[in-house]
Amino acid sequence: MLTYRSLCLAVMNQKGGVGKSTTTELFSEWLAVCIALKVLIVDSDMQANSSQRYIEMKVVPPTEENESGTLPPDLEDFNAEEETHLNIDSNIADIFDDKMCEARPTQFSPDAEDESNRISGLIDIMLAHPVKLELINGRFAHGSPQLLHKVINRLQEVLHMKEYADNYDIIIIDTAPTRTPMFRAAMRAATHLVVPFVPEAKAMQGLLSMVGATRTEQMQRNGDREVELTAMVPNMVRRGTDHISALADLQEEGRYTKYLTPISPRDGVPMFIPLTTDISKRGFKHVKPDSLFKLPVSNEKRQEVERVMLELARRVFKGHPALEQVEAYAAKTPYLHDTEVTA
Repeated sequence: MLTYRSLCLAVMNQKGGVGKSTTTELFSEWLAVCIALKVLIVDSDMQANSSQRYIEMKVVPPTEENESGTLPPDLEDFNAEEETHLNIDSNIADIFDDKMCEARPTQFSPDAEDESNRISGLIDIMLAHPVKLELINGRFAHGSPQLLHKVINRLQEVLHMKEYADNYDIIIIDTAPTRTPMFRAAMRAATHLVVPFVPEAKAMQGLLSMVGATRTEQMQRNGDREVELTAMVPNMVRRGTDHISALADLQEEGRYTKYLTPISPRDGVPMFIPLTTDISKRGFKHVKPDSLFKLPVSNEKRQEVERVMLELARRVFKGHPALEQVEAYAAKTPYLHDTEVTA
């Protein structure tokens, strides 16, 4: 019997290039900056996009095994004799070799070095190690007798430890594409799933696969807490293209209506995250403000994305004490008053 203590959201799609990292980062930052929640990001993607956004990673020559050309930095003041449960470059891959992973603090914190950058909430992150994650996916193949215990159930076991449930309001997993052992581990750890997708024919074919993967996971839990496919979020959408008509067709088809976001009054299709350089390429190390949600509230892009984030929060935190904070923020934010309350 598995124990689920934490609220754990996995951002998943078996197809790559649909904005999983962008969705992870936007939702995490909105919760931390606007709602003042404590968020733990777990980067389980070999590309390490979320890790690179929040932490100064080591830069190494890219290889076939490490296309990102990055590795986790060493822990400061690491003592190997006393901290035997950690590796010096502590990362999420370590938990599959009977170590632990230290959550690294980010600049999204009440204790940020730059006082003007401090917020009431926080974001910590468990870093990806591209090489080690790739090795785990290869070592624990689908037929491996150790796969269930060493990988699939291990991530769940760690993320639902009492210390994480006590210290964070939500854990958000940025996942790798394809049904690798790491993909399956993220699915097992999750209490909720969000599926970002680009409204193009090939990308939308993967939606049915995600519904099937969710059902398969539920059957394998044997009565443990259910995993909820919470939302399918149109992402990287370009107005004035076939994206809008594709969303209209998807809505009319009706197969995924209960998962889609509410209809946007502006576009007449499910609300979406637009493709803009302001959102997808904003890096705190080079640009200030360091988040879309620190731009002025009059900024139209911020308002548009906040409506999507509010809908996700209402679904993910339904029945959770943090929903009260979400609704309090929505009530005092005029441009969110026209966003429907999820039944």
